[in-house]
Amino acid sequence: MGRAGHRPNTRRLRSPRALGIVVLIGVSATCGGETATVTAVGSSTSAGPSSAVGQGGSTKASGSDGAGGGRATGGAGGTAANGGSGGSIDLQATTRWRSDMYPENWTPAMTDSAGRFIHDFSYAGYHKGETAIPSVIPGMSVKVTDPPYLADPTGAQDSRAAIQQAIDDVGSQGGGVVLLPAGTFRVKPASQGDKFSLYIKHDGVVLRGEGRDLTYLFNDETYMRGRSVIYLSPPKTPSWWYDEGDEVLLTADASNRATQLKVSGAAAYAVGDWIIVRADATAAWVAEHNMTGMWNAQLVRGPMSLRQITAINGLDITIDIPLRYPLLTRDSARILRARKQLREVGLEDFSIGGREHPWPNGFGDLDYNVEGTGGYEVHNAWLVTMLGVVDGWVRRVGSYLPPSNAGPYHSVSNGLRLYHTRNVTIEDVMIHHPQYEGGGGNGYPFLVQGSDNLIVDCAAVSGRHAYSLKSMTTSGNVLLESSSSHPRYGTDFHMHLAMSNLFDSPVLEKDYIDATYRPYGSAHGYTTTQTVIWNGRGLGYHLDKDYIVDSRQFAWGLVIGSEGVAPGIKTLPLLDTKDTSPEDYREGEGHGGTLEPHSLYRDQLARRLNGGKAPSYLAEREVIAPTDDTFTRGGIYAGDNYGTEKLLHVKDASSDYVRHSYLKFALNVVQRPIVRAALLLYGRTADQSGTHGDVRVHGVANDNWFETTVSYKNQPALGPYLAKMVVDNKSSWRAIDVTAFVQAQKDGDGTVSFALTQEMNADGLFVQFASKEAAADHPQLEIVLGPVQALSGVSAVGAVSDPATKASHAIDQDLSTRWSNDSHGATLTVDLGSVHVVDAASVAFYRGDQRIAFFELRASVDNKIWTTMYAGQSRGDSNSRQVFTFGPLPARYLRYVGFGNSQNSFNSVTELLGHGK
Repeated sequence: MGRAGHRPNTRRLRSPRALGIVVLIGVSATCGGETATVTAVGSSTSAGPSSAVGQGGSTKASGSDGAGGGRATGGAGGTAANGGSGGSIDLQATTRWRSDMYPENWTPAMTDSAGRFIHDFSYAGYHKGETAIPSVIPGMSVKVTDPPYLADPTGAQDSRAAIQQAIDDVGSQGGGVVLLPAGTFRVKPASQGDKFSLYIKHDGVVLRGEGRDLTYLFNDETYMRGRSVIYLSPPKTPSWWYDEGDEVLLTADASNRATQLKVSGAAAYAVGDWIIVRADATAAWVAEHNMTGMWNAQLVRGPMSLRQITAINGLDITIDIPLRYPLLTRDSARILRARKQLREVGLEDFSIGGREHPWPNGFGDLDYNVEGTGGYEVHNAWLVTMLGVVDGWVRRVGSYLPPSNAGPYHSVSNGLRLYHTRNVTIEDVMIHHPQYEGGGGNGYPFLVQGSDNLIVDCAAVSGRHAYSLKSMTTSGNVLLESSSSHPRYGTDFHMHLAMSNLFDSPVLEKDYIDATYRPYGSAHGYTTTQTVIWNGRGLGYHLDKDYIVDSRQFAWGLVIGSEGVAPGIKTLPLLDTKDTSPEDYREGEGHGGTLEPHSLYRDQLARRLNGGKAPSYLAEREVIAPTDDTFTRGGIYAGDNYGTEKLLHVKDASSDYVRHSYLKFALNVVQRPIVRAALLLYGRTADQSGTHGDVRVHGVANDNWFETTVSYKNQPALGPYLAKMVVDNKSSWRAIDVTAFVQAQKDGDGTVSFALTQEMNADGLFVQFASKEAAADHPQLEIVLGPVQALSGVSAVGAVSDPATKASHAIDQDLSTRWSNDSHGATLTVDLGSVHVVDAASVAFYRGDQRIAFFELRASVDNKIWTTMYAGQSRGDSNSRQVFTFGPLPARYLRYVGFGNSQNSFNSVTELLGHGK
C-alpha cells in the first residue's frame, strides 16, 4: 500500500473516501517494497532535542509523523559534543508542529479561551466521505452512438437531441450510464427559451465519457445568457428558499455545532426526512453583525442549511451534520420540509468547451447589463450548473479549447456552479480561460452556493475570481488541495456571510484568498465568519499584493500555516470602510511545509471514521547534518571568517552590521528519490528593537565555499529565493520546506547550499540560530524518502509538436532535453521492458519552476487496458523530478496524459521514470 506518512508533491489518495481504509494505525508500512518500522521510545517535547547528529553525519529513521513521537538513532557522525558515534535526534519535535487550535487530542467540541474553535469539516463530499463514488453504476447503460440515438461523434452534426433522448430514457428507467464514446459531440440549446443544452432531471443518471483526452462536448451557441451547457436539477425548483411546508418552530436556541434541535412538535416528521433548518435575518440579527442599513431580510434571508433527520426522541430531533452557525428563537428558528433533491447523478471523463462569442468588443465590466453587447449575450452562462443536487459528483472533467476559437477561450463565461447542493464532490476538474470576465458574476471557474461540498484536486486557470463562495446557504464546504492560477481578482468569499468553510492546502499562483468585508455591489458586506484557511502554498503574489491570504472575517476566522516563495498572511483588522476587530487568528506563517497534519480535512475524516481516534502517519526519513555552516559580516568585518562560531547570525542592516548565514549539506548519502526536504534551524530573535524578524532562505548555486575560509568579501552569490520564515524571540525549532531546490541539487552536483538573509530594507531584527559547533540543537536537513528502486524506460512513444522534442528525450536521463506536444490530452507512453510492481513515478517538467502542469499518470500491463494512478498537477516550483506516489500495482507501461499548464496548452516533460520493484 502507499505510504501515508507525508504529503508528497501530489495527492496521496485517489479519493477522500479512501481515507477510512488507508490511514495507518500501527507500527509499520510498506514503502516501495520495504517495510518502514516505527520505534516509539518516548513522547516528543516542544523544546526539541538535546543532542544531534555531528558533522557530516546522517541519521536514517522510520519515524512517526503523528502521535507518540519517533526517535531516530544516529550512526556515523556522533553527538554534538565530541563528534563520536551514537547520536540521536527527536524527529517529531524538530520537524513537525501542530496548531494550538488543533492539538493531538482535538475533538469537535473543543473551544479555546477566546471562544474560537475549528469546525469538524469531515462531513464534506459524496455521502459525507463515508462511501466511495461508485465506478459501477446500477441500472441500464446506453451508448449515444448506437441505435436508436445515433449521435454523431465527428462533431459535424448537432447531437443534442440524440444525447438528451438517451439521458431521458436512462432516467425514466431508474438511472444508469449514458456513455459518450471517444469523439466530439456538438450540442446547443434546442430553442431560444431553453436554459440548457443538456438536462439531467432524474436520479441515478451518470453522463460518462471515455476520457478527458478522448471525449469532447462542444457547445455551438454563443448567445448563452442565463444558460448552461449541462444542467442537473429536479423538475420542481429545489432551492432551499422554497419548501413543502410542515413548519415547526424551535423552542430553544440551537447552538453552533449542535446536532440536536428542540422543536414545538415532531408529529409531521420521521427519521430519514430531509429538512431545511433556518432562521431569519431579523433587524436584531443584522444589527449584531454590524450590517444595519446594508443588509435586509429579503436580501440575505438568514442562515439556512439542508439536513436529514437521524433520530426523533419526543420533541428532540437529531440531524446528520452539525450546524455551522447559531439559530435563535428570537429570529424564528425553525425547520421545514425540504423539496425533493436530485440524487446520485454524476458527470465524468470528458472535456467540455464552447464556441467563443464572435464580437470583438462589448466585454467591459458593466456590459452585462447593456443589450447588444457581447457581455450581455454571455452573462451568467455556465458550462455546468448543479441545482438541488445531493450526493452527486463531477470528476475527471475539464474545459478545453475548441479548435474553432481564435482566442484562448474555453467558455464564454463561467465554469461550474454548485447552487443549493449538499455533499457533492468535484474531483480533478480543470476549468480554463473564460472569454468574459466582467462584473455581475462572470468569468468564475468555480462558484459554490451550497453546503458540505468537497472540491478536491481541481484547477482554475485565469478567470475573474478562481473560486468564489457566497451567501448564507454556503457553509461547511471544503476546497482541498486545489490550485488557482492568474485570476483577475482574488479567490474570494464574495458576499453575505458564507459561514464556516475550509480552504485546505490550496496552491495559489499569482492569486490570494480574500476573506474580508466588501463594501461593493449589492450590499456584499461581511463575506464570511469562522472560516479556516489551512496551509496555503504561494507560488507568487498577485499583482501588487504581498500576501496569499487576506483574512478580516466577522467576529473571527483562522489562518493556520503557509509556505512557498509567497507565504504572506494579512489579518490587520482595520479597513477604510469597516473596523473588523478583533484580529483573526494567525499561526505558522511560512512554516506550512512542516505543519502536522498537512491536510486538516483528511485528518478530521480519518478521526471520524476511526471513532475519534487520531491517525498515525508513517514515513521513512533521513536526517543530514551540515558539512559546513558559518555567517559573514559586512563593513570593517568583511574580511573576517566566523566558521568556528557557535551561532549563525542573520541581520539586514547597513555596513558593519549586515550578516548572512550559509549552510552546506552533502546529498550523496541519499540513495533514493526525495519526496520532501525541510531545513531545520534552532534559534530566535535577539534584538532590543522588536520580537518578530523575518528570515529569507535562498538557494546557493555555488557549493565551492568552506566554513573556514568564506567571508563577506568572497561569499557565494545568492541563488533563487525559496521561502520566508517569521522568527520570534522564543528559542525553538524552525522548519521550512526546501523540497524543490534540494531535488534539483541532488540531480545536479549532489551538494546543496543555502543562504539566510533578511528583507533588504536596512531595518531587520538580529536573528541567531545554533550552528553545528554549538553544544546542541544543530542545523539539519530532513529528507522524506521515496520508493526504493528506479525503473527506467527502454522506449517511449508520443506524438510531438516539434521534431526536436521527441518522445525518447523523456527517458534519456537528461533534463536539458524534452518531449512536448500542445494538444489537449496528448500522451507519452514509456515501456519499462517487463512487468514490475510500480508504486510511484517521478516526472520532471520543462519550465516546471515557472508554471503548473495538469496531467494524469496511467499504468498498463498490456498497453491496452489502462488504470489511472494519479490525476492532478505539478508543484509549479521545480525543474527537477517530482515524485507522485500511488499503488502498488503491476505495470509494464506508464503513460503521461497532458492537459496543458497554467500558462498555455503545451505538455512538456523532460523525464518520466517509474519506481517500484
